[in-house]
Amino acid sequence: RAGKPGAAITYFTKDDAPYLKSIVNVIKESGCEVPDWMLQLKFVNR
Repeated sequence: RAGKPGAAITYFTKDDAPYLKSIVNVIKESGCEVPDWMLQLKFVNR
């Protein structure tokens, strides 16, 4: 999008769930609401 308005879509599988912490952070920083199911995931600490 290079700074232009639009939608971003991220696809992931259930195997990716432990690594979604960075996606949750981006959602929060953008001012959007994070889905409850994402907040309940167990994340891997790097």
